[in-house]
Amino acid sequence: MREVFRWAGAALGALMLAAYRQAFRKLKDYAFVDSDRIFIFGISNGGGFAPLVVAETARVKGYVVDGGWIKTWYEHMLEIERRRLTLAGHGASELNTLMKRVEEFYSGYLLDRLPPREIFARRPEFKSLWEGDPERQYGRPIAYYQQLQDLNLMAAWSGVKAPLLALHGEFDWIMSRGDLEIMVGLVNHKVPGTAEMVEIPATGHTFEHYASQEAAFEGKLLPFDDRVAQRIGQWFERHR
Repeated sequence: MREVFRWAGAALGALMLAAYRQAFRKLKDYAFVDSDRIFIFGISNGGGFAPLVVAETARVKGYVVDGGWIKTWYEHMLEIERRRLTLAGHGASELNTLMKRVEEFYSGYLLDRLPPREIFARRPEFKSLWEGDPERQYGRPIAYYQQLQDLNLMAAWSGVKAPLLALHGEFDWIMSRGDLEIMVGLVNHKVPGTAEMVEIPATGHTFEHYASQEAAFEGKLLPFDDRVAQRIGQWFERHR
């Protein structure tokens, strides 16, 4: 059963990237698309694996990333879980104890590729770290996240030579600013001055506006501020 599960995870990952790549290749078939002026706009997970979508022989005019990632997915989950536990109200005196459970759980789930249900059967105390169906996480099959762990995004971004605008919301508790700083550093190492990092004030993970990180965690939205869209539009105009 575990081998079937692993195969399903690999198949899911392959299908996901294959679909994105096929869509990218299809762009050349549309007369209204200028193939010399294609930009990739990636949000969240898409902002991480954006370079993997581009065909090796294709040219991309630039990348815009909002709330992406570049470390391993295991590292990402440790970082987000520490923030989540803090925002959920757990005190400093218990955080490290809880994080030891988080580390052990995600080691089994992402590194050993064990189904969460199997981990919970062995370690019932880990159930409190999970919400909802043990076969799905954030609404997606667990195999999806295990295949994210297989990606080498550091290597992918190391080869990018096109301009990059990396955006991070001030109150984004889901993705780490440090990942975007690494991403920008890699691109600028390849071609100095090509990438820039922008912290967007009073925003969360995907451009929504909030009064604080606690408000973002609780989903207490403020009215949308279109200066975010204007800032991105200005970048596109400069690099068109």
